[in-house]
Amino acid sequence: MKPSRLIFPLSILLLFPFLEANATTVVTTADVLGLVTHTKSTQAVSAIVADYQAGLLAKNATPPKYRNAILWFKKAANMGYVPAVYQLGLMYYSGKDGQKNYKQAVRYFTEAAKLSNDPRAEYALGVYYYSGKGLLQNSIKQSDTKAVYWFKKAAKQGNQRAETYLGVAYHYGKGVAHQSNTKAVYWWRKAEKQGYPSAETEMAYAYYLGKGVTQNNYKAVYWFKQAEVQGNKRAKEALQHLYFSGS
Repeated sequence: MKPSRLIFPLSILLLFPFLEANATTVVTTADVLGLVTHTKSTQAVSAIVADYQAGLLAKNATPPKYRNAILWFKKAANMGYVPAVYQLGLMYYSGKDGQKNYKQAVRYFTEAAKLSNDPRAEYALGVYYYSGKGLLQNSIKQSDTKAVYWFKKAAKQGNQRAETYLGVAYHYGKGVAHQSNTKAVYWWRKAEKQGYPSAETEMAYAYYLGKGVTQNNYKAVYWFKQAEVQGNKRAKEALQHLYFSGS
């Protein structure tokens, strides 16, 4: 059976909704240990974490109190608490303070990335450079090379979204030295092993079209189904197309 036409590209527009979903609200041991190193005081650490949690409460309140949340996050961020720095990036990215400010978002994501190589922030920076988001505010210029730089840093720490889009970069040969479907599949496999539906969909397309792997309709359908179960719309549409066309 010859593969019929299916759209392969993973749209860059799908990158942005995942920034908020990628935000953690859990206080991790690593974050706390970082604060202890920074402040040398467990009492100060408790106060900083409390400020951060107050920010989360304000952000998630009904109705949300975004301006209060920003004040609390800034207080914790000024003491070097990375989750608070990342939250500020999210707030300015989404405009939840009342106005979008991509320049500020990039500033805080960059700070979080530099403070602790935070993979969430590194992924977010990759998104900005890949799309040129914030260009009107002169925050950054679109750069596939810089996007891949940040995606790689996040992917090496196991960030499944970064792994997926690094695969996309290799598939299209954007921001990398050489186009390579083999490397694209390598990164999609790493994300797919974490159960990431977008990566499962890319693996399905790879098998369906024989890009980086031996063409195999059965494996393509398997991966489309794996992604569809998790609510991936692209996988659902692809399966409908396959069933309708009798492929």
